[in-house]
Amino acid sequence: MAVTAVVCEFRPNRQRWILTQDGNAGSTITLTTTGQPTNDLLTYSAPGKIRQLAKTFTDGYGAFPAGALTQAQARALWLSDRSGADPGQLLMTGRCEFTPRTGTTAPIWIVDANVDGSGHPTIAITAPAAAGVAYLDVELEGGAVGA
Repeated sequence: MAVTAVVCEFRPNRQRWILTQDGNAGSTITLTTTGQPTNDLLTYSAPGKIRQLAKTFTDGYGAFPAGALTQAQARALWLSDRSGADPGQLLMTGRCEFTPRTGTTAPIWIVDANVDGSGHPTIAITAPAAAGVAYLDVELEGGAVGA
């Protein structure tokens, strides 16, 4: 089973996911933006900024044109990391934050943004080797109004 993700809350500017790791080392999971039935940021988005970020491939977002994105652009969108792909303007972008929920030690969860084979932006999560549960909050940077 490895690691699973279940969305437990979604609002216009925030999604909260419960991540469960069964203890198998090297477990990863990807949150997509293609409208898949599970583990998909677009599927579980309410109208608002999170949906706009999830639809960047289709609709574009600010200075990001519609179409395939690069990993640097995905990091700028989901992690507010503008070091490799400055969108050319100040845009409201996302950030990801973990909160450990259970586990004998504070497990270390790792998050990164990437793109799939077609260029859709994704969020890639690597779970710790120890069993545990954590929350992943995907939200707008700066605590936007209505989050």
